[in-house]
Amino acid sequence: MGGVSVCACEGKEYQGDIVIPEQVVYNGTTYEVRGIDYEAFNWCKSLRSVKLPNTIRVISEAAFFGCTALTNIELPSSLESIDNHAFCYAGLKSVVLPNSVTFLGYACFGGCPIESIVVEEGSEFDSRGGCNAIIYGEPGFYTELVVGCKTTVIPQSVEKITNYAFKGCKGLETIEIPEGVTYIGEYAFYDCTDLKRIVIPASVEEIDDNAFEGCTSLTEVVIKGHPEMGDDVFKDCPNLRTKPSGKITFRDRSNY
Repeated sequence: MGGVSVCACEGKEYQGDIVIPEQVVYNGTTYEVRGIDYEAFNWCKSLRSVKLPNTIRVISEAAFFGCTALTNIELPSSLESIDNHAFCYAGLKSVVLPNSVTFLGYACFGGCPIESIVVEEGSEFDSRGGCNAIIYGEPGFYTELVVGCKTTVIPQSVEKITNYAFKGCKGLETIEIPEGVTYIGEYAFYDCTDLKRIVIPASVEEIDDNAFEGCTSLTEVVIKGHPEMGDDVFKDCPNLRTKPSGKITFRDRSNY
């Protein structure tokens, strides 16, 4: 049986409650519905709920971007991939990630008012210790935080905070970055407009480009170590009263 994806309909803004079927018939041929296509429900602000069938394998880039009324969605056990910005700035308050998922794109849940994150057992990812985050990797090896939310407690085992991990995280006023984290990725805390204070532990070796850009409430940054800094790390942070304290090396761009 062939497969098809749910696509955007130009000029159509879906609203209310939608049920996506497992199969559709076209010209006498039955097709399995296997994906939600690029921007399929983009900016459908009145879309309250979507029931996804247990045939969906991929939710594509920006599929539910800006669906602010969409506060909950049950992700099916068939799902394998959630692409970049898939639910960015939607209204999701909780996420339960099926153990079938093997790929998470950047900022796939960025900007959502999430309070609870749970990863099913048997997944490549986990939410160890009830940390309210999505973690990839085994403790003692290379471990990174992929998705965070306003109630996240970063585990001691995390070494890397990935690109866009906390993008647009509303309600995040402060967060403890534990000793052991060595890298803070590009746009990791971008648009965290409620973040007021951050302490960077001595273990951090690199803070990448635009990591804290748009943190408009940020007033104090304490850097305990000697990290290499990317470009525009604190861009558009108008309330940062003093320059970040600590020894800082700015990245040499002469060979770029």
